[in-house]
Parts: sequence; C-alpha cells; structure tokens
Amino acid sequence: MGSQVGYEYKYRFSLVDLNELNYSKHKSKRRDGVKTFLLEFRTNFILKTRPRSEEEKIEKEEDDLIILDSERFDTFMYPFENETKELSLFFSMTYYRLGEYWMSKDELRSLLKETLEFLRKTAADPQHAPLNPIPVVVHLDVCTVQQEGESFGAAMDRAIRAEYLVPLYLWQHRMTLPEFKAMHPLLRMFIRSLDRVRVGNADERLALMKVCSICSRDSNVGAQITPLPTCGHAFHSHCILPWLEENNLCPSCRSPAYDP
Repeated sequence: MGSQVGYEYKYRFSLVDLNELNYSKHKSKRRDGVKTFLLEFRTNFILKTRPRSEEEKIEKEEDDLIILDSERFDTFMYPFENETKELSLFFSMTYYRLGEYWMSKDELRSLLKETLEFLRKTAADPQHAPLNPIPVVVHLDVCTVQQEGESFGAAMDRAIRAEYLVPLYLWQHRMTLPEFKAMHPLLRMFIRSLDRVRVGNADERLALMKVCSICSRDSNVGAQITPLPTCGHAFHSHCILPWLEENNLCPSCRSPAYDP
C-alpha cells in the first residue's frame, strides 16, 4: 500500500541468468575477487479498476488490473561492510527514478532494504558462489487504484505511467538501459535542474497550471508540472523536457528558456 491515497506498490525479487541482463555494458566495472551485483528494475504501471456495479462486485473476487505500460533500468553495485553506507549509496543511485513513481522516501527505503537483504542472502548461499556479478531482477508494480466514486477516465488521467515521466535517457550516466541518447552536457544539466512539482490535490492543480499549451490537456492530481525559471510558464514535465531538447523558446511566450 502506498502512502499516497490511490496508489499502491508491490515488488518481488528473482535471480536470473546473466544473459538476460545488459552485462556487456557493465563488464568493465567488475573487480576480481570482489562480489558485485547487477540489478535490473522491471516496472509495470498498472491501473486497478473497481467493479462497475454491486452485481459485478459479487461476481469478482479481485479488482481488474490493466497494464498501461512498462519500463526497465539497471544499475551496478559493489557491496559495503557498512550497511548504512550501502543503503545510502543505493538510495542515491535509484531515487532519481523511483521517486518519480510517487513513492515516499520511507517506502523507497523499505524497498531498497529488502532488495539489499535479498542480495546479501543470495551472495551468502554457497550454490551461488561462482556468480560474479550476481544478476537480480526487481519486479515492481506501480498501481494506480480507482477510488470509490471515481470515474474510469479520472483514474486514467492521474495514472502513473512511463510515458508521463521524465525520459530515462536524461539519467544515462546512471545506467545502460535505455540506450544512450546524445545531448549537449549543458543542456542535459539544465533540463535535470528544472523543478518538477507533483500535483497533490485539486487546489494545487489550479494553482500550478490550468492547461499545458504543448498537449492542450489540463493538470490532474498526480501529474508532474515544470515551471520555466525565466518566464514562469508551466507545463507537464513529460511535455516540456523533450520540447527543450529541440527548442530553447518557451512554448507559450516564445521567450528564451535557456541560452543554446
């Protein structure tokens, strides 16, 4: 269960064949005599719908699950004797993305602690002694839960999904998935530095942005909004960031958003 009403997070871990992961891009990081871990996060973004009638509620034991989309990203880890330092490093390596799922820091730390515990147990198992790195997949379900009285359309509008998040390639230095996308370092730095504000309620929705002039859609609860620092005009984060890759002008007022 998530700390935000209307969102849930479920996860499990599995040991996989190294060939399933993108090991070739990480091979140079391997150290002889040091047990390492290659982690891949596989996230499904799911809409959990409610029965449409009392009769349907009786007939169905569980809510319907609709997979909206998915994404994958990976990271390479070295173990530390100090568990606090290990958790802190793991947090810094993953928060940039897992925080986009609207997971609280407590929820994220819980996930990472359980992940590290799974890694330590796997590394300590004699049958896995030959493995280096140890290839592990974290299967994560990010569920948007339709609330009582909420229409299907409203639930879909606030659903967390990959296409509404900041593109993964902006964080390319952290991972090998997805594939690299060339971008001027200063532009990448500028885009990463932009504020991204999550809409928490209806009042915030109106205060932050009424309509995104790029996609012509309004801002829903759960949406991420990015205001431009130069002129203050705000847009969906997933709309304005790709826009700025190709254009240095604000879509609304055409004033420069940054120096190209």
